[in-house]
Amino acid sequence: MAALLGTSVRASHRGRGIQQALIALRLRAAQARGCAVVCIHSRPGIPTERNAARMGFALVYHKVALVRPGPGLVPSP
Repeated sequence: MAALLGTSVRASHRGRGIQQALIALRLRAAQARGCAVVCIHSRPGIPTERNAARMGFALVYHKVALVRPGPGLVPSP
């Protein structure tokens, strides 16, 4: 199993397919090492999620983070 984490592109270079090319390169490296399963972690609605879907990745689950507000704490957005 491989996890593709931390792929990002500078704002000035976005919209050129660079992230998809990086993901494809990393997929080939994982396959060459015998990985049969690859995952990508992403926040919903950002370009990483869209690029991963374009490359055949499917949503497996949503991660939920819960916060209990207390003194000095604020709820997350």
